[in-house]
Amino acid sequence: MENDINLSYPHKYATEVLPEMPPGNKYAHYYYPGGLLEGGHDGLLLKIFPEKKDSWVATFAKGRGGLSGVFSMPNPEKLCVVSSGAGYIVSASEPLSWEKVEAFKIVDVRMIPQHNLIAFVDADRTEIVSYNAQGIAWHTKQIGLDGLRITQVTENEIRGKYWDIRSDSDMEFSINLQTGEL
Repeated sequence: MENDINLSYPHKYATEVLPEMPPGNKYAHYYYPGGLLEGGHDGLLLKIFPEKKDSWVATFAKGRGGLSGVFSMPNPEKLCVVSSGAGYIVSASEPLSWEKVEAFKIVDVRMIPQHNLIAFVDADRTEIVSYNAQGIAWHTKQIGLDGLRITQVTENEIRGKYWDIRSDSDMEFSINLQTGEL
């Protein structure tokens, strides 16, 4: 599966997806979750090049299926790595400063620069969580039971669809980008 790379927000680092650990690796190797140096789970392997600190390597544990990729965040010091649906927000210059994205199975990531947001679609809980430069901006309540997807991002809202088992059809929703309200 190809990794989705979107570094469209201004950022103070570079990244490289590695197919395997480089022979004779001389860089600190962190494992997430945990930010541990002793080892961890298999997952997406990256080399991170902060602007003003030493480069480092990281393995981000896989989730239960979903998207994989690397995304810049509204905070230029941070990046988000999604590994088979599990999301991690990490400081490029401080690898021990990290958090899990509050979504269990990320299947879509949307940059929303007009509101300085990044939104994550959680297929397990059928919710959308959005982050700004300070952290979580908003988190929706559950939207339907299955098939949650974004169809459009406008100036003021996210529009999408979900599968409604009662009507056996797609239903539409919209979310206010400022408040996260449906």
